[in-house]
Amino acid sequence: MKIVVCVKRVPDTATKIKVGAEGNVIDTKDVEFIPSPYDELAVEYAVRIQENQSDVEVVIVTLGPAEASTEKVLRRCLAIGANRAILIESAGTDHDPYVIASALANTIKEESPDLLLFGIQAIDDDYGQVSSITSALLDMPLLWGVSEPLELGGSTVKGRCEVDGGVEILESSFPCAASIKGSITDIRMCPLIKIRRASKKEIKNVSAQLEDSALSVEKLELPAERVGGRIVGQGADAVPELFRLLREEAKVL
Repeated sequence: MKIVVCVKRVPDTATKIKVGAEGNVIDTKDVEFIPSPYDELAVEYAVRIQENQSDVEVVIVTLGPAEASTEKVLRRCLAIGANRAILIESAGTDHDPYVIASALANTIKEESPDLLLFGIQAIDDDYGQVSSITSALLDMPLLWGVSEPLELGGSTVKGRCEVDGGVEILESSFPCAASIKGSITDIRMCPLIKIRRASKKEIKNVSAQLEDSALSVEKLELPAERVGGRIVGQGADAVPELFRLLREEAKVL
C-alpha cells in the first residue's frame, strides 16, 4: 500500500506576523515555518497505519519554495516516519486553492497512491478547499473531516466524522482520499536517532506546472489592538450606566 500525505508549510503559531512592504503578503523575514498542524496529524495517521501493516510506504508531497525552511518542514515529516518526500517547487505562495490542487494532482497521479491524506485546512489561510479539489481532479472519493483514526479493511477504508448531534461513518473502497480534522491521537516526539535518519531520506524536487490564479489578495491588515475594558459599577446599580455606554459609545443598542 502507498499512502501520500499532502503537507503545507505555514508560519509557526507563535510567530509575530508582519505585513510585507507590498501590503498583500506577509514579511517572511525571521518567520519560523512548521508543517500545518492538521497536515502533521495526517502524517501521524499515515505512519500509524504503516506501523500496523506490512509493506506500507508513506510519501510526503508539498508545494513551496526550494528553501531551507521548506526542507526543514519535510524533514520533520520524515522524522515522524514517512519514507520519502516530494517538493513541487514554486517561487510564489499566493496561489489559489485550484492552482495548488492542480499542481498536487499532477504529481500525485504519477505516484498512484492507494490512500491520499490531507489536513482539513491550513492554519494560515483557512481555505479548506485543497483536499476536495485535489481528490476531485484525481477522481477519488473523499472522506471529509475524519476525527478518529482510520479503519482499514481488506479493500475498504472507514472514517468517523463528527457532525451536529452525533458521528457520521463514511466508507470507501481504495483508492480514496481523506481529510483529517483532529483526534485523540497525539503527534509523536521524534528522538534524535529518527531526526538523524530523516536527514538521509530522499527529498525529490520537481518543477511546478502552475496555472494562472483566479484569486488574488489585494490587501492584508493586522487586526486592531484591543482596548482594555472598564468596570462601570457593581450589581443592579450598574445597569443604567451600562445601557448608556452601549447606546452612546458602543452604539450597539
